[in-house]
Amino acid sequence: GVQHQNIRNLSGKVDSLSNTENDVASLKLQYTVVLEELEKVRKLSSSAARDLSEESPFTLVDDWWVADEKMFRFPQGVVIGDKNPECRYGNAVLSVGIYDQFTNEWGEFWTYGNCPWREGSVTFGYNNHAEDEFATVTGGRGNRASGKYSSVTGGASNKAEGWHSSVMGGVSNIASAVASSVSGGGENQATGYQASVSGGSKNTAQGDFSAVSGGSQSTAYAYGSAVSGENLNRAVAVHSSVSAGQRNQAKGEFSSVSGGWANQATHKRSSVSGGAKNTAQNVDASVSGGYLNRAVGKYASVLGGKTNFANGESSTVLGGDRNKAEGKFSSISGGMKNQALGVSTSILGGKGNIANKHYSTARNKSKKKDSESFVDGNNSTL
Repeated sequence: GVQHQNIRNLSGKVDSLSNTENDVASLKLQYTVVLEELEKVRKLSSSAARDLSEESPFTLVDDWWVADEKMFRFPQGVVIGDKNPECRYGNAVLSVGIYDQFTNEWGEFWTYGNCPWREGSVTFGYNNHAEDEFATVTGGRGNRASGKYSSVTGGASNKAEGWHSSVMGGVSNIASAVASSVSGGGENQATGYQASVSGGSKNTAQGDFSAVSGGSQSTAYAYGSAVSGENLNRAVAVHSSVSAGQRNQAKGEFSSVSGGWANQATHKRSSVSGGAKNTAQNVDASVSGGYLNRAVGKYASVLGGKTNFANGESSTVLGGDRNKAEGKFSSISGGMKNQALGVSTSILGGKGNIANKHYSTARNKSKKKDSESFVDGNNSTL
């Protein structure tokens, strides 16, 4: 029994020694493979490395390294200044700037650095980000170009969000639609396709192909609409325009307000040229100026004066105060409190004249102050 036990122990030791030899052989094989891989890496590194001491593309001239007159190609990209550790750099990018970090007075930790995130993007300036392919930010601070092919040239806190959009400068401007642009100013927005804001503050070009040239708090709402300047103007309808003034509104298609204050052109092709609180409120109606005038009838017009009404179709009031051209094709040349009520009636001037019947004319001949006349017959003249 003892001999059998010794034989079993000896057999176990032989098996253990055999396993150990197998483990050693396996380790040797793995070590050989690792050495071979390291040698491959060393050879690749050696072949890729360039000995600048033997063949350098630079020459030291007065403490400046001057490059040879050759083209340089950097497939991955170039970063001049600090690397931004929080940036996922894209391919073929260019970035120039510093990386900064600090804690503000409220204990908040902030980091600042340029970041060209996507392929072909470029960032200069301070804390600027180019966040889509081929986007560029070439200056300023805290700007973002997040649309493909978008660009921000300078300024601060500007955003070019749409494809092919651009912001050239200013502060807190946004070009959010495709091919939209903001040239400058502050807090302006171009939100329509190919819309543009040239400057000013808090302006919005909302319609496709719309434009705001300047001023403050003005809006071009519709397709092809335009506001040229001043404050609180609105171009509401398609191809409508406000050229100047304040609080003016062009509400009809192809309507226009050229200037003044609180004027409205409410219908298609209607127009107000200037003055204050005037309204052209029918198709092709117009008010040239004055105060509180109304061109109410289709094709009606008021040229000036105060509180005049051209209510009839194709009626006209040239000026004066509180005159009313009510009849179709009626007209009042001036004066005060005159009324042309019939078709093709006319009043040349004076006060309180009434041309009531068709084709009649009232002509105030009296030299007395505050005289009045009344015409009540067809084709009659006073």
